[in-house]
Amino acid sequence: MLSVNAIDVSYGYAQILHSVCLEAKKGQFVFVVGRNGAGKTTLMKTICGLLKCNSGSIVFEGQEIQGMKTETLALKGIRFIAQDKKVFNWLTVRENLELASYASRVNLAEAIRMATGTYPRFKDLLDTKAGRLSGGQKEILLILRALIGSPKLLLIDEPTEGLASIVIDDVYKLLKRMKGDVSAIIVEQNLNLVSQLADCVYLMKEGKIVKQITDQEEISNAKGLEEYL
Repeated sequence: MLSVNAIDVSYGYAQILHSVCLEAKKGQFVFVVGRNGAGKTTLMKTICGLLKCNSGSIVFEGQEIQGMKTETLALKGIRFIAQDKKVFNWLTVRENLELASYASRVNLAEAIRMATGTYPRFKDLLDTKAGRLSGGQKEILLILRALIGSPKLLLIDEPTEGLASIVIDDVYKLLKRMKGDVSAIIVEQNLNLVSQLADCVYLMKEGKIVKQITDQEEISNAKGLEEYL
């Protein structure tokens, strides 16, 4: 589905990514693990079109997408969920979903059915201002907005960062429910979550992929991944 081929990415004169290669197959949950500053967010922003490569290529469903605009990629089915958990605080949950449905050219009623069917607790929160939601609920709202229009690939950056353990469980359950219906590349440092959901793990260090893990027994050993955090 997605193939990242030897990309180099820089901020000005500072090179951040060095010949990074990554592959995500249809239906897979691919996790990217590494310390802060390893280049994980830069990788996600490059895939979704917010940053450009110095060299290399990014191929999605057989088409080169490097250089395409983010909004074009969104309509092709690639959605990016940033780690800052920013929603439109002054709008209601319903209105946040309405914005996403308009951008995705989906009927609002259909979008609300999808969102509340995926996360039933939002049935009672549709008219609540998004700014009053907890951090975990905001993350879930961001994921649900991204799911409107049946995307093919989600890019989710640090979905559990800063969340309490009880809320992390809600995010985990949502991701588990989604698995198999949509492909995802997820940056995450919660290794217990990674070990339970990942089909493949890429370990990043100093802007390079240093290891790829596809063996499920090795993935399920969260302690074995700790040295990369």
